[in-house]
Amino acid sequence: MTASETEVLYKLVQQVDDMSKQLAQNTKDTQSIKSTLDNLTGGRQALMWITGISLSLAALIIAGLNVFKK
Repeated sequence: MTASETEVLYKLVQQVDDMSKQLAQNTKDTQSIKSTLDNLTGGRQALMWITGISLSLAALIIAGLNVFKK
């Protein structure tokens, strides 16, 4: 192998190593984003439950007031 072929091969190896490191970093970033979105989804579900319970209680109170009002 000539010196220029060795140099080209070395550059290709470096590029593959750099791409491998970047892919690992992107995988970590993706997991972080997924974790954040999962937390947001859980919070949204909790908020929906609280809203539903609150509206149900308000409807029961209003219905009770209307019944006792008559």
